[in-house]
Amino acid sequence: MKIFKLFAICAIALIATSCGSVNKSKSYSFDSVRLEVNMNDLVCLGEADISVEYSTYLWGAFSNIEKVNGELYNSAHQKKLYIPNGNALFRDDKLDLAAYKLVEQFPGATYYQVVLETSAEDKMFLGKVCKKSAKVKAYKFKN
Repeated sequence: MKIFKLFAICAIALIATSCGSVNKSKSYSFDSVRLEVNMNDLVCLGEADISVEYSTYLWGAFSNIEKVNGELYNSAHQKKLYIPNGNALFRDDKLDLAAYKLVEQFPGATYYQVVLETSAEDKMFLGKVCKKSAKVKAYKFKN
C-alpha cells in the first residue's frame, strides 16, 4: 500500500507540474529582418561558365576528379569557393571546386546567381563518367 501511495503522489506531482506554462513576451522584438533589393540596385558584371568532370566507380564508393574548368585537376593545388551564408550555391558540391573561377574573373562581385546547371553522365561497367556544368551571373551593388 505504501508503494501505491508513493506512486500516486509522484503521478499527481508530475501531472501538476506539467500543466504549468510560462509566457515571456518582449515588445518591439523582431522575428525577422527583410532587406528588399531589386534588379535596379544591382549592376551585372558578366556571366561565366564553370565545369567539373569526374568519374565514379562501384556505385559511387570511389570517385576521381579529372578536370576542373577544362584543366587537369591536381588535388595538391586545390582551390575552393566557400560562401558563409549557410546555403550552398550549387546543388552538387563538386561544382564548388570550379567556383573559384567566379572570384578570379569577377573580384568585385557581391552576388552570384546560378542561371543554369547541367549534368551529363556516361555509364560504364561498375561506374560512370560525369560532367557537371553551370552558368553563373555576377552582380555588384550600385554605389
